[in-house]
Amino acid sequence: MLDKIRLIEIHEWTSFISVKIHEGGDYPRVRSSSTLKYFNEILKDELSQARQLGYEPQIKRSGVGKFGGIKYKDLHSLKSA
Repeated sequence: MLDKIRLIEIHEWTSFISVKIHEGGDYPRVRSSSTLKYFNEILKDELSQARQLGYEPQIKRSGVGKFGGIKYKDLHSLKSA
């Protein structure tokens, strides 16, 4: 049996962060933030929703370091919470 996975893609731009949530449709749902505080709220919310629906969240990143301030250890602690 395959585990159900919810893919969450994080892309850092120089002035904002986009979060794409792949829910199985043709196009992902996209949320964006221009602050780390709001990005953390978005990520916590999406991880919580995925778990409530029985999905294992998988995080992918691109544009790493463009926005600044997002660290792998912080993402890991949010995903593990």
